[in-house]
Amino acid sequence: MINIFRLFIVKSMDILRRGGYCTEIFPLAFACDSSAANLRHELMQHHRIIELEAFPERDNEKKRVFEAVKMSVCILFAQKSAAQGQFTLRIHHDRYVDTSNQKVVLHPLTIRTIDEKHCTIPLLTPDDLSILEHLYRVGAPLRNVGHCYTGEIDLSLDKALLTDDSKKAVMVKGAILDRYQIRKAMSQGEIMFLDAKKYLANNRGERSLHHKNQRIVLQGITGVNEKTRLKMTLVKPGTFCANSVNYVLISNPQIVPEYLLGVLNSKIMNFTFSLTSTNSNVNGYEVDNLPIVIADRRIQESVAKLVTRILEAKDRQEGVSTDKLEGEVEQIVSTLYRLNDEQIARIANHGQGHAIANVTDEP
Repeated sequence: MINIFRLFIVKSMDILRRGGYCTEIFPLAFACDSSAANLRHELMQHHRIIELEAFPERDNEKKRVFEAVKMSVCILFAQKSAAQGQFTLRIHHDRYVDTSNQKVVLHPLTIRTIDEKHCTIPLLTPDDLSILEHLYRVGAPLRNVGHCYTGEIDLSLDKALLTDDSKKAVMVKGAILDRYQIRKAMSQGEIMFLDAKKYLANNRGERSLHHKNQRIVLQGITGVNEKTRLKMTLVKPGTFCANSVNYVLISNPQIVPEYLLGVLNSKIMNFTFSLTSTNSNVNGYEVDNLPIVIADRRIQESVAKLVTRILEAKDRQEGVSTDKLEGEVEQIVSTLYRLNDEQIARIANHGQGHAIANVTDEP
């Protein structure tokens, strides 16, 4: 279902005369959601965004723009003009526009450098922007070396194929996944197995064969205010994924899976994701756009050895600290992305102040 705010913006530009202005308030999903990608392309190519004031979702009703509505919103100031140019973005943490809050200046070319396909408008500060631009200059979108899919087993439509019989095929749900591990027990729900024979008899498409590969799996939904949004690990061939799980299938044979896992679980990728994702879903298109550095084989194998030790330690003992090993991975990844000490510190401390809260495309 289309969110009607998108129609209002298009109609506003249609009825304005050349050089006319409009100001409207609507869901903040406009900035980042893939469903608004064509609209962002249209505004940036054929019109002019002047200002965007963002009001992330907050639990405190007294700080909401609309007290009874939890949804985050934004105010767009735009002009019907062919003169493309830079625009300003400002994030507010109360119900009013606070002129003391820092503005960041964005340009359509910058937006396309970060996300050419969807023209995502990141919610950030000037300091964050300089780091984000640097990361996308150094790395290339993950879609160049792989693709992020939604789990192949629909927990509703395939319910009849699910069982508690541990002799059946292993199936992972999102709630059981964490960084570098599959927990022994679920935080919610129950562990289920899959009648793979029946599933494969009725599903013969390409994705039904993905279980034969080693895959990087991640939670499909995480709390927007969680400091760590990307929670990934590896599953063995023969493991099936529920649709509460996303998974990365690597298409480039030069990429060592454990190396890519170490990069994706890094603070650098979590920082990047937090600026360009504004809803609780960890969407595949967002993961596909993460900037990945492809290191030479020697460095990949060095990272892979560390990651393997982390995976083995967490498999042997749930809750064991692997901070030292993860720190070594982080240090190598930071070097690959050519980050200086100030940038590393900012990435490590990101999110400790105001959190970017939940934004959805649903009314």
